[in-house]
Amino acid sequence: MNNLKLIKFKYGEEIIAECLDDGSTTLSIKNAAALIPAENNGWHLVTWLPYTNVKNGLELPKSEIFFVTDLSQDMVEYYTKWKDLLKQNKVKE
Repeated sequence: MNNLKLIKFKYGEEIIAECLDDGSTTLSIKNAAALIPAENNGWHLVTWLPYTNVKNGLELPKSEIFFVTDLSQDMVEYYTKWKDLLKQNKVKE
């Protein structure tokens, strides 16, 4: 599963995750990162729900999702660097 997508929930939160859509009523995700606004119209990525095992996978009900879309190449590279840094620093994802 390495199909990176931006997921925007109906309640406003946005995450980036590796997604798999099998056509069911749920969307399978793993290695999710939350987007946090930063200064100068920038963004930071933080591990989404770091106190859970969501990095190993989670089923999201599609009824709670506003939309799913592809990422810009810049954001794909930013996510990839962020994920690599987590592994290098041995920070729990």
